Amino acid sequence: MFFERLFFNLNKNKHKLYTLLALILTFVGCQTEDINNSAINGKSVTEENLDIAQLNNKNYIATASLEERQGYKEFHLFSLMEQVPEVNTDFEELDEFKSAKDKEPSFYLENLLLSTLVQAKVYASVSTDDIKSHDAFTDLEGETWYPIVKRLKNGNGKKAIYLMNSYDESKDQEVVKAFKLNKNGKLKLIERNVSEEMFDSDFLSGKASSSYYQLALSQCALGGTIQKALTDCSGGTGGGGTSYYSNKIKAMTIKDKKESWIEKADVHYIAETWSDVTLTSGVYYARCRPMQYPYCDADGNLIRKYSQKEVKNKTSITVNYPVNYSSNNQSLVQYTIFEYDSFPAQIRTYEETVNRAKLNIKFRSYQTAYDTRTVTYTGSYGLQSGSGVSVNNSSIEYNIN
Repeated sequence: MFFERLFFNLNKNKHKLYTLLALILTFVGCQTEDINNSAINGKSVTEENLDIAQLNNKNYIATASLEERQGYKEFHLFSLMEQVPEVNTDFEELDEFKSAKDKEPSFYLENLLLSTLVQAKVYASVSTDDIKSHDAFTDLEGETWYPIVKRLKNGNGKKAIYLMNSYDESKDQEVVKAFKLNKNGKLKLIERNVSEEMFDSDFLSGKASSSYYQLALSQCALGGTIQKALTDCSGGTGGGGTSYYSNKIKAMTIKDKKESWIEKADVHYIAETWSDVTLTSGVYYARCRPMQYPYCDADGNLIRKYSQKEVKNKTSITVNYPVNYSSNNQSLVQYTIFEYDSFPAQIRTYEETVNRAKLNIKFRSYQTAYDTRTVTYTGSYGLQSGSGVSVNNSSIEYNIN
């Protein structure tokens, strides 16, 4: 009787079942098509929009669209990473990883690859010229970045998952993409937006617990043949600063991380100053002038790195970051506090008009600044005083004394 009733109910509502099945199949098909279209031949969709000439043309990439710049980064980071298992499928067993005491060991890809080639006895000795894409991030937009690989989670190396920070223009936010090596040894996109929960639960691994690696670019310079990568090299002055400065950013709270979960927020400060200068009406004053752009410093200096927990809890941190030299008070200071992003983030502009002169500084970030303002330490031009600045907006809180 049970089966008769079940058959009757199924038959009675079969049009609903067919509709449901059609919706499920359509959803699965769209998802599969979406991933396949985004991972043709082991490359992401951004790479497919670049021809080979563009992938090796730094001058073109310097002024290219963000999508093309992201494709350039992915292509060359993939090229470097793919060469490691090419010569040693058990690269996780290399001395560099086995001897690492850090929870998340990081290594320069170039030097790791040189070491891999020697350990795998491919060459008795090798040079960077033997490595594809070895100079892709050297003297790019007047700067040099160093490709690194960081192990985030130790597991099954043969099913390793590679994560990379990226930027979604449509959502105006940074995201984390996930890739796997396919049977041809090429990194293939498997997820375009990995959440922290997906990473913590090992959602992408399936039945086997995979090793997780992060591919990234570091500002920290290589030191000879050193393997271990420096991931925090730009200084910061928290913890007292120097007595030569009469004004400092004392305490700072970051409320909006402006960064993906896989990275800390690199909070930077950049400024342009003028001392005892009368601004001429109609004149263009800029940190990065037109003849320099984009080959100019838009990085500034690190104030501090803020963790996910510190941002979530809106923790006030004493940073004591110096901003005004006591023996040389500035008539005018134009500054920006921003979350720094390395290439392929483009250079943004903060422009202000003072005394009918145009002031302009640039900073490198995917998103808008935490705060931008123009102040004086001598009372010039009727501007806000740089001493006693107090800011509390939706993304940052800080004070200068």
